[in-house]
Amino acid sequence: MSKRTRRTHNPCFTARVALAMIKGKKTLAELGKLFDANRYQITGWKAQFHESVAGVFGSGPAAGDIVPLPTDGRPKSTCCAS
Repeated sequence: MSKRTRRTHNPCFTARVALAMIKGKKTLAELGKLFDANRYQITGWKAQFHESVAGVFGSGPAAGDIVPLPTDGRPKSTCCAS
């Protein structure tokens, strides 16, 4: 049996998995199979998400963080295209 190499996941993937966990439509085992991730890893990502999500609604955005909207009024996703 060959040893599986360690993978690194990008932030968009981990956020997508954490949001799926928070929605609660699938069990932890189903999410593990769907995203090919360990259940402890998914639980950790959910905890990280809960810790950092408050920063989104914290103080106002810095001057460099403001992104102009496109002409059609909808924000464009930069990394999480589904």
